[in-house]
Formats: sequence, C-alpha cells, structure tokens
Amino acid sequence: MAEQLTGYFNVLARAADTAEINLGELRKSLQSEADRQVSLWTSLAQLNTFGALGNSQEMHAAIDRPLLLCEAKSSEPKSIKFSINTAGV
Repeated sequence: MAEQLTGYFNVLARAADTAEINLGELRKSLQSEADRQVSLWTSLAQLNTFGALGNSQEMHAAIDRPLLLCEAKSSEPKSIKFSINTAGV
C-alpha cells in the first residue's frame, strides 16, 4: 500500500515539478528514529526500576543513558544539571 501511494504521489509531484518521495530513504530515516525512541524508553524503564528497587549508584548510571541519547539527537550539546534525592534508597 505504501508503494502504491508513493507512486501516486510521485506522479503528482512530477506533474507539479516538485520533489518526489524516495520510499527507501524515508524508511531508513524512520528506522533510525524508531531505534532511538526504543532505546530511550528502555533507559527510562530501567531508571524507574532502579529508582524503585536498586541502589543510588545504579540509578545514577541509568540517568546518564537517556541524557546521552537526547544529546545525540540535538544539534548542540547541552549541559543539564539536576539532583535527585536518594534518601532512603
């Protein structure tokens, strides 16, 4: 279905003298974004688990992972400072 719709779009794009869609390139770009999102969700789930069941060292290590993923997506590296109350962990 995606191939058929892309074909229809590209016929109209050629008629309008505008850019066509390359389905292969679009799939590749979406796959890398999907992989990044899954990695981020996994890291956040680990952070929640370590926050509830782990020690503060494991929790702090888990905090660094999603921050690195977010920084990789941004064009300019940003410094993020925060503290977490680990009393009782």
